[in-house]
Amino acid sequence: MKTKDIKQYRQKLAEILRTLKQVEVREEKIVELAKEIGAEIISRQGTFVAREPELIDNIHDVLRTESTIEMCRVASRNFWVVFAAAIAAVLSAGAAWIAVYKGH
Repeated sequence: MKTKDIKQYRQKLAEILRTLKQVEVREEKIVELAKEIGAEIISRQGTFVAREPELIDNIHDVLRTESTIEMCRVASRNFWVVFAAAIAAVLSAGAAWIAVYKGH
């Protein structure tokens, strides 16, 4: 899940909690969101069992986990960019040293 998706899901949850006052409708929307992102709770019998607070906690946990995974992906990409830049800097410094050494 990308950062943009995570933000959209957080906004969607906040919107549900802020605007829907009818408990049944709000809980139905929260269940839909939980199923959409994989945060639902299913019993061993295959029936859906969870109350609104549990679902909200699960949604937050899933989004937090996805945020951590996305941060790791970005950090991994940045590591290789920095690594390549460091190698280029070392080679550039070596070329400059050689140029100075040959110039004398």
